[in-house]
Amino acid sequence: MNRLCWRLAEAISRALEADEREAVLGDLAESGARGGLAVLDVLNLVVRRQAAQWRAWRPWLAIAVVGPLGFLLLDFAVFVGRSYHLYFWIVQNYAVIDPGALEETGLTLGRGGSALACHSFLLAAWSWTAGMTLAFLSRRTVGPAATLLILLWFVVMPAPRPFLIVFAALFAAPMSLGMFFGSRFDALSIRWSSVLAVAIAVLTMLAISNGDWWHGGKWRTRQLVTSIILSGPAWGLLASSAAQRGIHGGAQQRSVR
Repeated sequence: MNRLCWRLAEAISRALEADEREAVLGDLAESGARGGLAVLDVLNLVVRRQAAQWRAWRPWLAIAVVGPLGFLLLDFAVFVGRSYHLYFWIVQNYAVIDPGALEETGLTLGRGGSALACHSFLLAAWSWTAGMTLAFLSRRTVGPAATLLILLWFVVMPAPRPFLIVFAALFAAPMSLGMFFGSRFDALSIRWSSVLAVAIAVLTMLAISNGDWWHGGKWRTRQLVTSIILSGPAWGLLASSAAQRGIHGGAQQRSVR
């Protein structure tokens, strides 16, 4: 039991900075504290550190920026999930469906497959960049901020059961990976952030063009606005990478002088 409590204390301590984590665990080990007491001490310190971090503006800015993006992502995930459901049904019943009807309605397998691939990549890429944005804006509070946002998103917009796989694979997993990388790196390299931004821009234009989202109507206008807004974080990451490169370049020039 004592060993289990120490493992729990070590897991909780990961919310601290590396130097502080090592110092706290080292002091507790030297004092011979029992596992239960170690858990309480570490948890108390983590809570105090987190409370101090939440007095700053960055966590609240992260929630204000990424919160609305999450609702747009969930709405788009429902659209993608419905598309998968539709084309699975078409494939299952293809033998009894008139190909001419599919052609007239634009629901051919070739067109549908390419649209699904495009929309799936966009949903995953948008979710990844949203996770990166959350981590960059709220690096030291990314765990609690993410937990708060997930509760908010899924209380307001519960995931429909038929689309849970889409939500998990194209929304939750990419966003978690984005938060993971964002919490460990100051910024993407200028090369990779440029490739990501351009790829998202090209696929967004393809989705807009293929879906005729330019041509008005309530639903098409909503998809158009959603796609433009969700592409924003990729360009924000590119701007951050460029700014970081400029800062490092300026520092190197000053050191040479």
